[in-house]
Amino acid sequence: GASGFIGKHLVPHLVKNAAPGTQVHTVGRKPLQNSSAIHHVMDLLDEKMVSNLVEELKPAQVFHLVGISQIRPDYGMEQYFQVNFLTTLHLLRAFETLSLKTRFFFASSMHVYGNQEVVIDENSGTKPLSHYAFTKLLAEEALRAGVTKNPNLTAIVGRLYSCFGPGQPEGFVAADLCKKISELPEKDSVLQVGPLDSYRRFLDVRDVVQAISLLMEKPLASRYEIFNIASPHELEIRQMIDILLKLSGKNPKIQSTESSFNQFRGLKIKLDKLQSVVPTEIFRPVEETLRDMLSGRQ
Repeated sequence: GASGFIGKHLVPHLVKNAAPGTQVHTVGRKPLQNSSAIHHVMDLLDEKMVSNLVEELKPAQVFHLVGISQIRPDYGMEQYFQVNFLTTLHLLRAFETLSLKTRFFFASSMHVYGNQEVVIDENSGTKPLSHYAFTKLLAEEALRAGVTKNPNLTAIVGRLYSCFGPGQPEGFVAADLCKKISELPEKDSVLQVGPLDSYRRFLDVRDVVQAISLLMEKPLASRYEIFNIASPHELEIRQMIDILLKLSGKNPKIQSTESSFNQFRGLKIKLDKLQSVVPTEIFRPVEETLRDMLSGRQ
């Protein structure tokens, strides 16, 4: 997932902070331009190629960020199943024959919990509402089984809340709002948005890579651990819009419509486990991230 939103931030972070003599390798279906890592053009759906590369590199750490990260009406279960689940399964099978200690990070999602009224922690039940969430949960379970089968494998499942930040592609709420607001005329404009009362613990992608890196280096209670990864800043969509409009100096009429395909409204999250490893101070204020996104600053 080096070419994805998180991957584009994580790879240079890993290269910059790598210990002397450590190599950072990336995998993707297309060449990467100006990459600071050693890139391999390969499809993770090709199980034989995956196995050969793992055997060749014998990696000590794996950051598995590949996946369809949007809930889209034009994607069916087959697409989500292949990209979110099968890629994970192929990686796990490739490590079965290696007698090498490996730590594996899998980027999962808060969506596996569905909509619940209770406060959620890592032991809470899962209630996926979409193909996206269901296939992320399937991948988690494949990873759990892989750790049980392979005594050399240690795995961290990071259930990420909504990531945002500079360079985020369209199709995500924060990026779409920034684009819409930046293109609004100064007067007599209308801003069309989705549900205003949905809420998230939005994570700046630059903070996400720090959190992931810390989790991959810290001692763990067991060889399979789940962490809810979220910032301490809970925000409703209406609050995000208010911040962006204040930053832009615009005052449009707001029209809100319900989403027919994304039913996830938000979760109350308990972050004690994450905060025992990752200091709260690494998570920057939401206003700072939105200012950077609106201005195009990296």
